[in-house]
Amino acid sequence: ISRDGYIFLGAVNERSTAQPERDFYIHFLGLYTQDQNASSSYSDELFFTLPKWDESFDHSLHLYAGAREMSGISSGANRSHYDRKADAYRQRMINWLRENLSRAFVLRYQGQEEQVSKVLARLHLTLPATNLRDQVWHFAASMFDPVFVERYPDYPCFVDSNLTLATIHQAANAALRAIAGAPPTRQAQAVLEGLQIAVQRNREWHFTSEESPYLRSLLSRLNDMPDSQVLNRSELVGGDPRRERTTDSNLEPEWLVVMLLALVRQGVITMQVQRRKIGVDDLEVAAQWGVEELLRFSSIARPRALPKQTLRTLFAGLNLPDRLIRETDQHELAVQSLANIVVQELDRTVQVLDRLRDGLQFWHFPVLRDEESRCWREELEGYRDLLQSLERIRTPGHLRTFAYTEAQVKQMLKGRGILYEYERLQRALESLRPQLELITLGENTLPQNVSWREEVHEVRSEQQQRLQDPAQRLQPHTIALVKGALENLHSSYVEAYLLLHNAERLNPSQDARKQRLIRDPRHAQLRALAALDFLPESELERWEQPLRELVVCMGCTTADLQKRSVCHHCNFHPRSVGQIGQPALDRLEQAERDFGLLYDRWVANLCQELKKETALANLDALTEAQRRPVQSFIASGELPEKLSRELVEAMQDALRGLQKVTIDGADLLLALTRPGMPCTSADLENRFRNFLQEKIAGTPPARLRLQIDW
Repeated sequence: ISRDGYIFLGAVNERSTAQPERDFYIHFLGLYTQDQNASSSYSDELFFTLPKWDESFDHSLHLYAGAREMSGISSGANRSHYDRKADAYRQRMINWLRENLSRAFVLRYQGQEEQVSKVLARLHLTLPATNLRDQVWHFAASMFDPVFVERYPDYPCFVDSNLTLATIHQAANAALRAIAGAPPTRQAQAVLEGLQIAVQRNREWHFTSEESPYLRSLLSRLNDMPDSQVLNRSELVGGDPRRERTTDSNLEPEWLVVMLLALVRQGVITMQVQRRKIGVDDLEVAAQWGVEELLRFSSIARPRALPKQTLRTLFAGLNLPDRLIRETDQHELAVQSLANIVVQELDRTVQVLDRLRDGLQFWHFPVLRDEESRCWREELEGYRDLLQSLERIRTPGHLRTFAYTEAQVKQMLKGRGILYEYERLQRALESLRPQLELITLGENTLPQNVSWREEVHEVRSEQQQRLQDPAQRLQPHTIALVKGALENLHSSYVEAYLLLHNAERLNPSQDARKQRLIRDPRHAQLRALAALDFLPESELERWEQPLRELVVCMGCTTADLQKRSVCHHCNFHPRSVGQIGQPALDRLEQAERDFGLLYDRWVANLCQELKKETALANLDALTEAQRRPVQSFIASGELPEKLSRELVEAMQDALRGLQKVTIDGADLLLALTRPGMPCTSADLENRFRNFLQEKIAGTPPARLRLQIDW
């Protein structure tokens, strides 16, 4: 730091004695009063003399003096003119002095006289090419360095920081803000490290004010005095009020204020400033006040004692080492450890409380009963309050402000056990989620009437009893039992699903039978004959519809259902199908039987109609080429394998005289039952005759053919 001193134009006896003592004195003796008596032999006094000067300097000096004299007796524009001239001559003299400092000046120090150039050579110094003042400061600093070392042997070293008395307040305020928690600036770092009240490790600042050599004497006095006693400012700071220094380390009072606030941060002391006690909770206020306000402190005292037993109980409950509280130099680490616990567990605790409000659910039932859930919430709320109070512990000094009793801490720490138990329970339940999801999907897949659902109900009730029992829910064998029960239930689901799947789906060999039936030439014959008016096409469609609805699956296995709830080949979903009726194979076999009957019936009816007189008469009207295949069918009663369009048209022409009347089965049933039931056979016969007469009125009976659609 730059020392406080005087630079004086004149001899020692010309210096005022009303000013406070300074660290150094630099004298420039007058050009015409350079006798030996004008200097002294003190080590903190330095004298520059100019025994000889050249004509240019002498000329500038005389002109400067004349211009100043004329300025003093002039006014207005003339005065300004002489002032400008005086300034110009003064600048010439300053330039000459700067350029000739080493060559023209002689140094007097401790009774010895030596050319400045020789002193520079002896000290291996080079004057900076700057202004005259900086050259003098640089030279004098080298001369006074031994004096300062002797006078301030243990003065702090502020690395990479050129501090002066003009900037000491700025640097001290930067350090105060860093102590209050702001990120340290480079200037603040230099002060903290220089005063040895903080060190940086792994990019983090650790306050070590109790280890600072500049506080050793003060801390010793604090430890020796009774609890109720204070140290007054006058016991810490002394000297001329205009140039105060600390009584034990001879430091500026600004540095003392910085160190005192660091002790406040650590909880070692409290400061009394303007009738306000500054404690660990007031660091930000103190930093805002600044060093000028804090310099007015009246006393310091020890705060209330550290609640060691309560804190040891707290640290034991948080699984933190006891030495963090037992050893004072570990309190900084203790605060960091508490902060880590808060960061790790406060949010988790709040999240668990939120989940508990909704209830911890598993398989549609609450794992925690109402009373147990309420107790868990109360204990977790206590632990949350404890963690929130720990958030305010940002410095070792805050440890002294910990307000809870040991009994309260023990009660609140119960919530930590609940937190960890809840998280273990949640992890255990999460491990069962894959199996449970398969069961849930199965419940949404199978219809309501399967026996598997009864098994689900039994297993759910059994596992609910297990998981709701606090004594066994977190036992390893309990989770294994639940998992095994879910896996067995899923195996039962696979069996039930495959049973329904195989009943509702055709396998590849059965599908081959279906395809053969569809591609049977007789099917094509029936489809061609459906164009005839008197044959009921709806009858053929009723046979084709269930055949089309038969779905084939390439084969669903147990392995296919280990990660899925439905077959990935055909996506069979029993619940969407509705009531499972006749198995697919039975429906296929029924279709095979019905097909033969349908074919025989249609062929026989066709042959019978073509043999009637009206059809035979119409047949005679056809050409020979049209008539021959129809007559061949009438004679043999068998259709050709490939039924041509011409043959069907010929049959249609032969049967054209017939008139088909289609009756809706629902209308018929309504006509028979609407007048009222029960009824006599005669009533039923009359109703039928009336309905039929209404439908066939105007149609010759010989040409009439009835068709009932159901």
